[in-house]
Amino acid sequence: MDLRIIQESWLKILVYSLFGGILIVLPPFLSAYGVSLMTEILITGILVLSLNILVGYTGLTSIGHAAFFGVGAYVVAILSTRFTLGMNGLVSFLLTFGLAIIAALLLGIVFGLLVARLRDLSFIMVTLALAQTLWGIALSWRSITNGEDGLAGIARPDLGLPWSLGDPTSFYYFTLVFFLLSYFLLRYFAGSPFGHALIGIRESETRMKALGYHTWTYKYIAYVIAGVFGGLAGILYAYFNGYVNIAAIGMGKSFEPLFMVILGGRSIFSGPVIGAAVTLLAVRLLSSWTEYWQFFLGAIFILTVMYSREGIAHYVMQWIRGKGWKL
Repeated sequence: MDLRIIQESWLKILVYSLFGGILIVLPPFLSAYGVSLMTEILITGILVLSLNILVGYTGLTSIGHAAFFGVGAYVVAILSTRFTLGMNGLVSFLLTFGLAIIAALLLGIVFGLLVARLRDLSFIMVTLALAQTLWGIALSWRSITNGEDGLAGIARPDLGLPWSLGDPTSFYYFTLVFFLLSYFLLRYFAGSPFGHALIGIRESETRMKALGYHTWTYKYIAYVIAGVFGGLAGILYAYFNGYVNIAAIGMGKSFEPLFMVILGGRSIFSGPVIGAAVTLLAVRLLSSWTEYWQFFLGAIFILTVMYSREGIAHYVMQWIRGKGWKL
């Protein structure tokens, strides 16, 4: 075997081991605030990875991804606060989790039929309109969603484990399991022949049609899969935050992950996660420093769009490849 291939394989193992070790070992040594911040980064990481299946791989800029996030969060909130399932903790969690995933799946199936044939500005506007429709329903259906006041008192699941998920560190590891599963499943999907076909559609849909690909089907499936994982992020957010209101389904929740994808780099699979981590850390630091933190965050976004359109991860990968390594 070529020595270069062996070196690259060991480098990959080293990088994954390093980051995996940090994610596993570091939390017990952090304050409750630090652990909560890392948990939020993981949840947001799932959201941006799912969005990047559309933006980075399929070339579809969705600004309505909050629809899936919000539906996942609201199903958990409604079932946890409005209904008594009358079951033990594990069964109740599995039922709630399953219904929330099904809701996100069904939403993706229905919305996908409306948007999968659209492109460019039409796709952007329709996804926004659909998300805003759900926002309006959440706002006005007060008997179920409690409107602007939202739903509080969402208890973290009792899985019958020796430790309680009410502890920030325990819930962090609970979230980490879902993040790692989502990361590797979506990475496998993106690297599969199906994922390569999505990249082909992004580069030239006309050419892919000429090669015999039914591009609508590919885009539709990608949209549904992205929606399911977006719903998963919403489920974890509801349990993490203990409170869900219309902000979880509003325009801000659609623009934030899109900003993170652009900042981190949509052309690199891990780029959006880097963008999420940098953004959330920047928000915490800037908000503790000045009340005008949104101005500075907006300036960072503008500078990124103007001078670093490929994102942070792209330049990191360029540096690594300049060393003769390949990840």
